[in-house]
Amino acid sequence: MTSPRQFPQFILQRLESALARLDARIWHSPVPVALSQAAETKQAVPLHRLKKADFRPVTAPLHWGRLFHHTWFQLDLPKIGEAGTRYLRWHEQGEATLYVEGSPYYGFDVAHRHVPLPDGLRTAHVESMCCQSAIWHPAATGLDEAGSRLDGAEIVQRNDDAWHCRHDLAVLREVLVAEIQKLPEAEAFLTPRPGVRPAFGRLPAWVRALIESIDRAIDAWETKGLAFLKKNLAGIYRHFPAEWHQLRATMVGHAHIDLVWMWPERSGETKAVHTFSTALRLMETYPEFRFSYSQPASYEAVMRRVPALTEPIRAQIKRGRWELLGAAYVESDTLLPSGEALLRSLLLGQESRAPWTAEPSRILWLPDVFGYAGCLPQLMKMTGIDWFFTSKVAWRRVTPFPHSSFRWMGNDGTEVLAHVSFEVNQSYNGTAAVKELHDAALTHKQSGVHPEALVPTGYGDGGGGPTPELCERARRLANLVSLPRAQWGRVDEFFERMESVRGRLPVWSGEIYLEMHRGTYTTQAKMKAAYRAAERGLQIWEAAHCVAGLGSVDTVPWKRVVFAQFHDALPGSSFHETYAEMVPELEQIATAATMQARKALGANTGGACCFNPLPQPVAVIASGADGAHRLITIPSLSGVDPDTCPTLEASAVSVSGHTLDNGRTRVVFSAAGEIRSLSVDGHPVALTETGGQFWIYPDHPHDFEAWEIDYEALRQGARVRGGRLVEIHGDGTVEGSLSFERTFPEGAGTVRISYRLRAGESVVRVSGEVDWRRPEALLRWIVPTDYRGANARFGAPFGSVLRPQNPGRPGDDAYWESPASRWAMVTDDGEREGLYLVTEAKFGFEAREGSLAVTLLKSAIQTGERAQDAGSAPSSLREPGRARWTDLGTHRINLAFGRFDSEATREEMPAALADSLYTQPITYTGRPACSAFDGIQGGASLLPAWARPLAEGCWLLRLHETLGRRGEARIRLAPGHSLFAVGAGDAPGRKVSGRITFRPYQILTYAIRRS
Repeated sequence: MTSPRQFPQFILQRLESALARLDARIWHSPVPVALSQAAETKQAVPLHRLKKADFRPVTAPLHWGRLFHHTWFQLDLPKIGEAGTRYLRWHEQGEATLYVEGSPYYGFDVAHRHVPLPDGLRTAHVESMCCQSAIWHPAATGLDEAGSRLDGAEIVQRNDDAWHCRHDLAVLREVLVAEIQKLPEAEAFLTPRPGVRPAFGRLPAWVRALIESIDRAIDAWETKGLAFLKKNLAGIYRHFPAEWHQLRATMVGHAHIDLVWMWPERSGETKAVHTFSTALRLMETYPEFRFSYSQPASYEAVMRRVPALTEPIRAQIKRGRWELLGAAYVESDTLLPSGEALLRSLLLGQESRAPWTAEPSRILWLPDVFGYAGCLPQLMKMTGIDWFFTSKVAWRRVTPFPHSSFRWMGNDGTEVLAHVSFEVNQSYNGTAAVKELHDAALTHKQSGVHPEALVPTGYGDGGGGPTPELCERARRLANLVSLPRAQWGRVDEFFERMESVRGRLPVWSGEIYLEMHRGTYTTQAKMKAAYRAAERGLQIWEAAHCVAGLGSVDTVPWKRVVFAQFHDALPGSSFHETYAEMVPELEQIATAATMQARKALGANTGGACCFNPLPQPVAVIASGADGAHRLITIPSLSGVDPDTCPTLEASAVSVSGHTLDNGRTRVVFSAAGEIRSLSVDGHPVALTETGGQFWIYPDHPHDFEAWEIDYEALRQGARVRGGRLVEIHGDGTVEGSLSFERTFPEGAGTVRISYRLRAGESVVRVSGEVDWRRPEALLRWIVPTDYRGANARFGAPFGSVLRPQNPGRPGDDAYWESPASRWAMVTDDGEREGLYLVTEAKFGFEAREGSLAVTLLKSAIQTGERAQDAGSAPSSLREPGRARWTDLGTHRINLAFGRFDSEATREEMPAALADSLYTQPITYTGRPACSAFDGIQGGASLLPAWARPLAEGCWLLRLHETLGRRGEARIRLAPGHSLFAVGAGDAPGRKVSGRITFRPYQILTYAIRRS
């Protein structure tokens, strides 16, 4: 007799029980594997360097390793009598890679425990790394105090019927949960507890029918066996297809690998080997599976460390199953690098694809960077890129981003096609969950026009990417009631389909400001300074090659500088070991590049010369034979003998009391060293109170300490009072200075700040030596003015950007800390006059009601230093000497300020000063030299920014418009040289005249060749 089904409200509990029973039946017949271990090493050692005698037998469970150390295990695999595929189960806290016949075969981590083995295999090896595995996975345990715990290895078999039924039921349970969550009484069904469980209230008919079908399927299992469960579940999937109106979900196999973050670079390389091996193995098992990965830097590391992976990856790329995403060499931060260095990330990324595919990338894939510069669409088009993807805009704090599929128009009018994901974890740790697909559909704001969403799928941050379980789930999500139709696909094909509706998509114009992670503009000050020094070194080296008529410079230093742009490196959100390795390397690059420049310019004969690497003239102080100082001008891209240069005629600098005056510029200081007044060419700057104030703020972000500056912190600042004059230098010479000392309260440290003024200049230079001792605090330098225009202007990698500076709408007030590429200014609405600040290597600014501030230091808790941080490791496993806070200690800070004048010369514009004040001429021994470039006539806001050598006798001149103006100019060349237009990829094209037109924020590139 069959009983009626009166209590459907019990279905979730029944499903939980069924899933637990299936889980217990999937893996069976375990046979232990005998293990031997080689010695632990700090650096990875290739397997071919080890001998049989290097391995010693060990017994699991065992602990091994200090953080990021490596070891090898040898596995002696037993024969098993039972028929069927043998699976190896590896259970360790850290990350590991299985090697078969000397080649990487599969990556093990907390999300990847089992792999089928080739028939007849008797010996294998596993390379293990003592590093927290898949930190976002729910089963992640971290590392033990004694090291990575290995619980052993076993040969097991899989009950395929139990495996498939388990995934069938798990997906159906998620579908039911998603519908039940919509009920007012949902908590009663979803939270297990004793007591009466009420009947379902309002449910769609199809949900009740699905419950009935699942109930009958489990009945069939319990009365007739597992085969009948499998048959009934297959019927359910046939009878409950997706509705006609469901959008398409293109699932992209993805593994978001941070090249550095909670691990150093060598560990990021190991993660790439680990993940790529897994992706290749999944392609064997799941023919429909597609994998996409960006960052050519990772591919180069894999090719270097494990060449055996190269051909299998290349073969899958050729078949279209593996998509080399990217364009960028690494997933670069887009706010802190100079424009040229950011462009090189794209150029190098495209060039570095050559060993793998002949096709350039049309996609810029940046899921996890902290804001998107308005010049980015223009840089994309300059390098052959048409499409853009990110998910980070979902992290905004104040105003939601309005679009998901849209046309992104850069600040110059260049347009690219863009798609963003609003499911926060989707692009880092997509699990093919029903909720993720629902969220992808519900948050896709252009689904009425573009009924397709991009869904990256796989565990990131070292999680090894997709898993067999995710591939099984994907099969069941292809056509299921209430859900988007999910299929594995390629990103380029997704965008090609999106192109068909381009004209119906909305437009977003200008930068995409994140409204989050504002501390990344300041944290790890020494990293930012070293990075900027390396950029300057490469600029000097390339300029020297242009002038000397030589070809391009070595790409290796460029790749290392671009690598440092990675979004958890340069922004300061990585951890101690990253900076301990990266900062000295960048400093060495800066030094070596300058030496190479001297070598390029040097000759067997000649005297002491001075070389200006900038494509703009620079005034410098030269010393005569009698020791007297004088001012000279070095033309753009030229090396001169200072003794033969004419002296610039300018009034000497007088230093009187607390005043510096050169006849053009007069600045008066208070006794404590703050700016009381400033005037240039008889025009006063509209200060509302003394400027150059130091303010200290407590800095305790709600979360993400190294990343964040919270709005509340800036309400709690305290102005530093006091100070005294300690040194006066120069009176009636070409330069004068005043130096003041201050002591910060509560033992926060001291600062010695010097103000310098040169003859004939309108800019006041500021240098500070700060001894910073206060943890978890911000230090700012502020100049209050009466320039209260609606917008303030901030330098960008190329060009600049206007942002609101007055109170108003929430979105306007959200700019409490803004990135700037080393300069910012406040003006009245007409931008005829104002005040600018220029920095050497500071990027965090705020402009609020006329007050212009630059954030100098942020002493945050170092990433990973809190025990509760995801990915942190016990202190017993770490190397000694780690600092708990960033940026405590001594720093040298260089700034400058002046009055903005809309009619000023090109060389006195703030964008030009950001280069010329800190990319100073270098000395060399040789003959004077000059380039073909003789300057620009007209267009004061059009800045020649960089000279890049291409081949002997041919080089590129890069220019960008900096103030949002339109105009005409003329490029002057020396006789015997010609100008050529330049296309995508910096390829020279047709010959052009020297007369050019430019539009606001446009980047222009021309090739200069000997005729």
